Amino acid sequence: MENRIQRAAAGLAITAIAVSLSGCAGTGSRQPGPQAEAPVPPAMPAASTALKHIIFLVGDGMGFNTLTAARNYAVGESGDLAIDTLPESAYVKTYSSDMQVTDTAAAMSAYMTGVKTNNGQLAVTGCAPAGGAAPRAPATLLELARKRGWAAGVVNAASVTDPLTAAGYAHTCQAARSEDIAAALVPGGAGYNEQLVGGLDLVLGGGAQHFHKRADGRDLLAELRGQGYTQVADSAALAALAASAPAVSPAPAVAGQRVIGLFNGALHAPSATASAAVPANGKEPSLPAMTSAAIDLLAKSGKGFFLVVGNGQIGQAQRASTARRALDETVALDAALKTAIDKMQAIDPGLKRTLIVMTASSDSTLILNGYSIRTGKTTATEPGVLGLVRKYTDGKYYKDLDDVPYTIIGYGNGVNRVKGSRAGGSLLSDAIVTEPNYRQEATVRMAPGATTNGGTDVYLGAIGARAADFRGTIENTQVHTLIKNAAGW
Repeated sequence: MENRIQRAAAGLAITAIAVSLSGCAGTGSRQPGPQAEAPVPPAMPAASTALKHIIFLVGDGMGFNTLTAARNYAVGESGDLAIDTLPESAYVKTYSSDMQVTDTAAAMSAYMTGVKTNNGQLAVTGCAPAGGAAPRAPATLLELARKRGWAAGVVNAASVTDPLTAAGYAHTCQAARSEDIAAALVPGGAGYNEQLVGGLDLVLGGGAQHFHKRADGRDLLAELRGQGYTQVADSAALAALAASAPAVSPAPAVAGQRVIGLFNGALHAPSATASAAVPANGKEPSLPAMTSAAIDLLAKSGKGFFLVVGNGQIGQAQRASTARRALDETVALDAALKTAIDKMQAIDPGLKRTLIVMTASSDSTLILNGYSIRTGKTTATEPGVLGLVRKYTDGKYYKDLDDVPYTIIGYGNGVNRVKGSRAGGSLLSDAIVTEPNYRQEATVRMAPGATTNGGTDVYLGAIGARAADFRGTIENTQVHTLIKNAAGW
C-alpha cells in the first residue's frame, strides 16, 4: 500500500518541475487562463464492478488531537493506528446550519442526508414552533440503501439511539427524544419510519432501556421479535449467529434474517475496548466483535450492504473530561476499522467492490500541552501521554507559573478546573492522572453535562473502491454525496 507521505513528496517534485518548465514558454504577454477547478472524482465503474459494500465508521469527538493522543497512547509516537494506514484522506468541515461548533446530531445528519441542519435536530430541516409548517426529512444513506434492495445495519458502542447511528434511520426536531427514535425502528408500529422499506436488517449496541420499560408501556423488543427479528442476548449468541453466515462472497441469496442485539439496559453498550475475540466480561461483545458479526450477517443475503459503525462513548468520555476513557474508546473504534478491512479483504479481495470510510462527527476540546519528552505508548508501568509533562533534558517535571506540574492532556472546557492558583493543593502524580476516571484539568470550568464539542475540522480516511474521491478539504455534507455517488444511488 503506497504511503501517503511518499505520494505527497512525489507530487511536490512534479509540481516543482512543472513550475521550472513554465519559465521556458517565452516572454510574450499572456491572457489570464481559467481558474483552476476542483478535482473531478473518477467516473463510476461499469455495472459489473459497481460497489456492493460500504462501511462508514464514525467516532464522536474524535478530532485530530484525540487521534494523535490515541496513537501515542496505544502504539507510541512513531507507531501507526489502522486509520493512519488508509491510503486516501481528507479534511472535513464540521460547522452546522446554525452553529460554528456542531453537536453530534447535526454532524451526523449532514453525513447521512447531505443537508446542514441545526444543532439538536436529527435528519430534518425547517423545524418550526408548534402549528408551523411540517419539517422536511431528506433521505438518509440507510434509507437509500434499503430502497435499492441493499441490506443495511447499525452498530454503536453507545446506545443505538445515539445520533451517530440514529441519524441514519430517524427524523426528529428533538434529537434527545430517545424513545421516539427507538420507535422509528419497529416496522408496523407507531412512529415507524416507513422510508426504511421493511426495516433495518441489523441493529447492535446499547440503549435497551429505550426499547422496553418505556413511559408509553410498549415493549419494542417484543414488537421487533413479532416482526421476525432474531434477538441476540449475549456475545455467544451473536457469535453463533454470525458463524452460520457464509465466510466468502458471493453468498447464496437467502431470506433476509433481521437481527436486534441490545446487550444491556444501561446507556452504554458493552466495553468497547475488549478484543474482537474476547468479550468484555464473558457475556457482552466488544465493538470489534459486533463489527465482525455485522459484516458476516449483512453479507449473508448476497446483496449489497451499507453498515454504519459508531462509537458514541468517545464523545461521552470527552465531555466528562476523562481522557483515558476517550483514548480507550478511540482505540476500540480503530480496532473495529482493522476488523472491517480484514473481513472485507476476505470477502472481496483487493476491495474492488468495497468502500470503507472512517471519520469523526466533530472535534472535542482535548489539547496536548508541550514540551514533553517523547513518552512512547502507555503501559502498566509507563504513563505515556496520560502522564505529566517532563523535560527532555533531565526528565524532571515542567512547572507552571504556580510551580506545579501539569498533564500532557488537558481540555479547553470541562468539569475540572482549579479555582485561582494551583499552588498549595495536592500535587499531581503520574499514578493519579492515569486513573481511568481521572478528569483532566480544563481552561474553562463547566457544569457536568455542559461541556462542549470543539469546532476544528476532522480527519477522514478511506480505502477501497472510489476511496480516491475523498480528497482535499470538504464539507461534511459532501461526504454524503461522495458515498451516494460511489454507490450509484
